[in-house]
Amino acid sequence: AMGMNSLMMPASTTTATREKPEAEGKKEQLLRELEQAGAELEARGPERATAWDKGKRKWVMSEVAGSSRPRSPGHSRGEGDRDQGDEAGATQEGVGSSGSAGGGEEAVPRCHLHPPKKPNAKCKFCQRALAATAAATQKSASPAPARSESQAQPEAKAKANEDVEDYSRRSFNCSPMLKDQILGSHYFKNLLNLTALDDLVSEIGRFADTFDVYNAGSTVSPSCFICQVYRLFTLPQAEDIEEVLALVETAETPVVRCAGFLYMRFVVPPAHLWEKMEEYLFDDMALQIPADHSGGKTWNTIGEYVEGLLSSDRYY
Repeated sequence: AMGMNSLMMPASTTTATREKPEAEGKKEQLLRELEQAGAELEARGPERATAWDKGKRKWVMSEVAGSSRPRSPGHSRGEGDRDQGDEAGATQEGVGSSGSAGGGEEAVPRCHLHPPKKPNAKCKFCQRALAATAAATQKSASPAPARSESQAQPEAKAKANEDVEDYSRRSFNCSPMLKDQILGSHYFKNLLNLTALDDLVSEIGRFADTFDVYNAGSTVSPSCFICQVYRLFTLPQAEDIEEVLALVETAETPVVRCAGFLYMRFVVPPAHLWEKMEEYLFDDMALQIPADHSGGKTWNTIGEYVEGLLSSDRYY
């Protein structure tokens, strides 16, 4: 009966019964390959992945894009992370050094494993970043370096020149335009014939009719008074300031004394001007030049004229 049943069984059923063991065998082989590939993948880390090779009809390992050198099966994950951290730290150090060479400022390294606000006390990259940040803060808070001696020498020399009274190299501190107008004046060219101080004093007493630097109603024609003061500046006797001081003390004509005071106003350094003119602030000698010939300024005494010279930034 059994023979008859086997003979009467359909052909499709017989084929399925024969192919079932073969499918189970392939399935077991595929599972073994997957387990082996998973073990290799776990051992190698995320740098490799499995792929189905149609030609070989099995799962094979393939390189992941952007992966670095392959790992050995005995390479632990902790050691791999440490190596990656060392490489990243070296890369950051290289970037920092190149930035400092190109831009002139040193870049502060950062830890790539921990956030800046929560540094790890056992992480060498965190400690390096904290040390660099502290050094940069201290450098920015440090005072500016003291000036070198070469930079301080010109200022000290200029200050020393102000303190030293050397009238052999004196200068008449007026505007270049006024100086050119004086030198181009016919009256000043005639004053060049006067070589003695006494002759110039007589000239001042006779022809000085204003205290202004320009004649009345003009801004280009220098007055006789300013031409006489500049001629006093060009005389060799004016190198000795004591000669000018004797002139302002002994002269009987007020305008002659005013010429001496104006000369000191233009020639004497500011640091010494007060000590030379202070005692004349209360001089009550009356001035004889009318107010309408004084450039709009009114001085009744020598003391008021000296006070105006000391208190005004500009004489004209």
